[in-house]
Amino acid sequence: MRLASIFIILIAGWIGCVLSSACSTQESGGIRWASSFEEAKKRAKSRKIPILVAINKTYDLVRDREKHDANKKMVTVTYRDPAVVKISRKFVCIFASPDDHAKPDGGPGCSHADRLTCQQHKALFERIRADHFGGDKEIMAPQHLILNPDGRIIDKYLLDRKPDEFVRILKNALARFKGQTPVDVITADPRSVIKGLKSDDSGVRSTAFRQAVGILGGEKKNSKVKDAAEQYLRTMRRDWRNMRDAMEAISQAGTEGALELLLPALKNKRENVRRRVLDVFASSPPYKKFIKPLGQCVRSEKSKSPLQSLVKVLDKYATEIPEALPVLNKLVSNKLASIKVLATFAAARPGNKAIVGKLQTRARAEANVKVRIAAILGLAMMNAKETLSTLVRVRKKVQKPPTLISALDTAIARLGGRLQLDSTKLEDEVRRAKQESESKNPRDDRRGEGRGGDGRGGGRKGKGGRGGGRGGR
Repeated sequence: MRLASIFIILIAGWIGCVLSSACSTQESGGIRWASSFEEAKKRAKSRKIPILVAINKTYDLVRDREKHDANKKMVTVTYRDPAVVKISRKFVCIFASPDDHAKPDGGPGCSHADRLTCQQHKALFERIRADHFGGDKEIMAPQHLILNPDGRIIDKYLLDRKPDEFVRILKNALARFKGQTPVDVITADPRSVIKGLKSDDSGVRSTAFRQAVGILGGEKKNSKVKDAAEQYLRTMRRDWRNMRDAMEAISQAGTEGALELLLPALKNKRENVRRRVLDVFASSPPYKKFIKPLGQCVRSEKSKSPLQSLVKVLDKYATEIPEALPVLNKLVSNKLASIKVLATFAAARPGNKAIVGKLQTRARAEANVKVRIAAILGLAMMNAKETLSTLVRVRKKVQKPPTLISALDTAIARLGGRLQLDSTKLEDEVRRAKQESESKNPRDDRRGEGRGGDGRGGGRKGKGGRGGGRGGR
């Protein structure tokens, strides 16, 4: 009996160790990161679930302490939280980072993302940057994208999150993907919502606002709820974090009633707020009602960053609502050269005859080389064959720079000229021109053909006008 008892105790101990080990492994396993974008899309389509993209970067501990700590907290706390790991199983997850993260013990793999190598998540970062950020050099991190199985963005979330908040975000994203009402915007009693928006508890106010957004997105509008929600937004104009959460709630709803709450913020004094508001409009369905206020932004907005977002908004609107195209055309004449470039590519669509003359004039003689290149490529994108003879004459005169020559050759070939080039050449040229136009150097918006042009017209006298001057340098 004594030996049997000892044996039973040993067996029980062994089973306990195994179970303990299994549980420990399950809890410490963390999020299962996909090794490639193609693998992620394949798994998402197979399982019919969304894709979660986690963008993480390593910032300098001295210069960017806040950003450094925010990214570290996501990796070391949030992504390892059991509740977060559990909800992550309902997504195909991607970890995208441009940095190397060596393990403390010097072992293989990445210390930030289990089962991945740094080479894999660096490749994923480049892919995400190219597909969803237009090749931008600077991408805010931490940041999270929710994609459908085809890789299209459904939702976007900025900055770091606590585990419970991140779980809530993912549950809402999952509900939206399934076509269900997000858990935070389930329609509640209007009186309770209005009372909650005036509560002293910030958590209650936040939940009430999401419920208010849900009510405003319904068939029956409630003016009292709208007034209370607008007042809530006015009280947090200096509280960027809560303002960000409110804009995310509106973005998740994507309804006309919800988006209407953001119209006053288009005139906010803070540039980053105006840009974020426009980003919400860019990621939401277009509504004819908002063409007029967006047109007012075209006339009043002076800052480069919000203007870039405005181009994206109007590009989307013009694709689905013809009345938005004339508003987009106005940005083609913006004072900033970089906005001229981006707006030209957005407006350069077959049938948009209103800008053909303007682009043809720029193709002949334009002070800023990047703007001139955009005009040339834009004519090719529009298939404006009536401008072919003009481009051929311009090509005979141009000697520098190589980028201008390349753009002319590409456009002439696309419009039916004698040159025979790769059919993808135009897309490559447009992509490069867009990336260069987003340079952070403010001089790029003032630089003329007098420095780097072909020395033939459009430059300043004595530097790039007639006679060449210094323009051919």
